[in-house]
Amino acid sequence: MSLSVAVVADPRRTDLVHDLVSRLNNKSRHIDVCWDSDGEGVWANHRKAWYAGTRTTPLSDYHIVLEDDALPCKDLLVSVEKIVAGWPENAGALSLYTGHRSIKNAHEAGNARYIWARTCISGVALVQPTSQIEDWLAWCDRNVTPELINDDYRLSMYLLSQRKQMVYTVPNLVQHQCNTTSLAEKVYAGQVDHLRVASHFIGEEAEAASLDWNNWTRSRSASMGNPKSFNRFYVGSGTWNDVLLQAK
Repeated sequence: MSLSVAVVADPRRTDLVHDLVSRLNNKSRHIDVCWDSDGEGVWANHRKAWYAGTRTTPLSDYHIVLEDDALPCKDLLVSVEKIVAGWPENAGALSLYTGHRSIKNAHEAGNARYIWARTCISGVALVQPTSQIEDWLAWCDRNVTPELINDDYRLSMYLLSQRKQMVYTVPNLVQHQCNTTSLAEKVYAGQVDHLRVASHFIGEEAEAASLDWNNWTRSRSASMGNPKSFNRFYVGSGTWNDVLLQAK
């Protein structure tokens, strides 16, 4: 399985961008760095990064988009290639980062390598089948208000409409680069949303490819987010409730 890579890059965070690329890069792999040079905004730049996956030659099987403040494990891309080799048909997208407690709980229990959920709750590090990207973007153009900047919300809405699910890795293979000591202290003091810190990060020097990613039966489900809350962003035909009813 082939994998293409893009980074969502903010010119104000050049150091983070260069650090991420240096951690990911090797001489044989091209990485699209999508700069928001014209100040088009969050969704426009994320869209650019996703669209880059549809323009690789040859076309990749899967595409990963990382935000510039992602901190990957040592062998992230090799690990992702190993994971997607067993991609289940009903999986819509893969998240390599979340602060949701279910990841830590599953790791401590030792009974799951993957968590399945109906929604995506972070856009820091996501993977999709390349064949799905253009359909997703077109669906967003038709059905989602332009004011919605979050690609994770947009992806959640699309996957719900397609009766597909999000998958999260156990452990997290990416941490939030903004997880400074001061941020962590605020998180644990309850002053900052805990979802900004990985629930259980394998570590930036850890190699995840050695883990057994082939056993998709080692999975459990978790409730993340509220699908009904996307109602205010839906502008397609019918109502969002109709979409949810059809998704059951």
